[in-house]
Amino acid sequence: MKKLVLALTLLGSPLFAQDLQFFKLDFIKKTNNKLSTLSEAEKKEPAILLDSKIYVEYYKDSLTQNVEQYYGLMRRFHIHEAGAVDSYNKVYLPISASSELIDIKVRSINPKGIVKELGQSAIKETTEEGQTYKMVAVEGLEPGSEMEFFYVIKTPINIYSTEPLLKKLPIRNWDFLIVSPDFLKFEAKLYNAVGIKKDTVINKKAFVSYNLKDITPVFDEKYSSENANTPRIEYKLTYNTAKDNNKLFTWKDAGNQFFEMMHARSKNTLKEIEKVLKKEKILEMPEDQAIRAIENYIKSNINIKEDAEDAMPEAILKSKYAEAGGLARLYVQMFEAANVNYELGIGISRFKKKFDKAFETWTQLDKYFFYFPNAKKYLDPSNPMLRLGQIESGLEGTDALFIANISLGETKSGISKIKTIPFSTAALNYNNIDAEVSFPANLAHANIKLTRTLGGSQDGEIKGYLMLSNETQRKEILDNILKASLKEDAEYSNIVAKNYDINSDEVNKPFILSSDVVAKNMIEKAGKKYIFKLGDILGPQQELYNERPRQQSIDVGSAHEYVRNITIAIPDGYKVRGLEEVKRNITYDFEGKKNMGFVSDYQVNGNKITITINEYYHKVLLPLSVYDDFQKVINAAADFNKVTIIFEN
Repeated sequence: MKKLVLALTLLGSPLFAQDLQFFKLDFIKKTNNKLSTLSEAEKKEPAILLDSKIYVEYYKDSLTQNVEQYYGLMRRFHIHEAGAVDSYNKVYLPISASSELIDIKVRSINPKGIVKELGQSAIKETTEEGQTYKMVAVEGLEPGSEMEFFYVIKTPINIYSTEPLLKKLPIRNWDFLIVSPDFLKFEAKLYNAVGIKKDTVINKKAFVSYNLKDITPVFDEKYSSENANTPRIEYKLTYNTAKDNNKLFTWKDAGNQFFEMMHARSKNTLKEIEKVLKKEKILEMPEDQAIRAIENYIKSNINIKEDAEDAMPEAILKSKYAEAGGLARLYVQMFEAANVNYELGIGISRFKKKFDKAFETWTQLDKYFFYFPNAKKYLDPSNPMLRLGQIESGLEGTDALFIANISLGETKSGISKIKTIPFSTAALNYNNIDAEVSFPANLAHANIKLTRTLGGSQDGEIKGYLMLSNETQRKEILDNILKASLKEDAEYSNIVAKNYDINSDEVNKPFILSSDVVAKNMIEKAGKKYIFKLGDILGPQQELYNERPRQQSIDVGSAHEYVRNITIAIPDGYKVRGLEEVKRNITYDFEGKKNMGFVSDYQVNGNKITITINEYYHKVLLPLSVYDDFQKVINAAADFNKVTIIFEN
């Protein structure tokens, strides 16, 4: 989404560096060549961030009265292990065509206290993974040394932003400061950490600061929202008292700006949109069909291109590509031309950050979606693999800005509210297995009639990829799905996929994949006995084992359930042993409600064994306090992979 920006009278003007608060710090003019002493805990880490200082300064030029923005950053690291040298021997600079480097220094201090310093002349361009960067290569860095750098950049005015902490290493000290003329009132809020905040005015300058001490790293953990849980500071301009005392950049302001953006058009816009609607016969359809037809048309004909210009709908219809904002505008104007009742939503995935309705920063307005009050369904405009009724799971359970249309005579306007997007239910998100198992007379392999049935979030984007693929690509996709289900040596035949045309009525039907399977490694001979690896039918399962204490609360992505029905024909002349291992009942109720579990059982009728397995996760977000119970349920499924039964005559 293109960021909304309100300018603050910005024309370049000369600046004496010493006027900036950042240039008043000690490390600018002299280097501390005394190395830090590490604690026993710090010695176990490959590197430590000893100190970080970030200054965001809005500087008012006394001659021109213009406001300019400067960003100053200093960091000092202790490099403890040889493996960390490569991670910290380059300093990358966030310089763009719209910014200007004011000053930079990069220093290494070796264990003997010898300092090597580099400046602007050492800046080089490098290309990594197709991206071009400006960087300085650090000289003299070795294990046991320290590296310090700082730079100051003049940037475009930014009146709301996010400042994340580094999450992969321990931090001893972290300072953040906003400096502005006292008539510009900034607010800041710290998330996922504890710090000391100060808010003062000195000599007509306003200072908002945070200081944090001894921050532990945020580690990668399964079933968590790592990025959203990383400490960060959000800040925004709230008042410009030189103009008035009205609060700036509220949710209402955002709704008004988005409404205006979505309704921008030229004199030819409506004409070109109506051409499409008439050609596709959408004007004759009931609302639910019209929504689907508009979505299918746009997703079948328009491609997302994030670096595209923000264009009018008629230009998008002609060029066949659009960036996210222009694409949303096309949907809005087609919906309105077709008399569809809709609300535009803008929010952010909870995997990026948790939407905080109490802090009105527009950094949270990251992703467009639509809500249809009559159908009570959501639509993701930019994901070509999803259709009406599905949005990315990261938006579920979050607050977001909703903008509804209101009409006063001939005048239309938008009314904004913060509302919550509900979670989908486990019954809608499933990945089920039906398997009929038999054996040849010599028990050389297992014959399996396998059917997998997927719906909701559990079919992911499989349907869309299959629909858009040619025959060769489709076969490869289906082969990969099946190979991920059973052992690699399994042989598949009679592969049939159903219900993957998401531009048809099949969109509301579950995706079904069936195949005949010959699995040799699922049965082994042991003397006169045969061991059948029953658990392999489930396919690979996640396991949760901790190298360190769990840090983060639990996020399972979406509520979901797996039902597996397995029937096994007992070979003639054989008896079966080991069925007692099939029985599992590991469940956990949360706040008095059925929450998660792995339950399996069996019945024997004649020569048929019927096994039923139900694994379910009804609540998406759970506190850290129930992690042990969650771990037991997850590992129950993984442990079932090891279940075997024995045939003996």
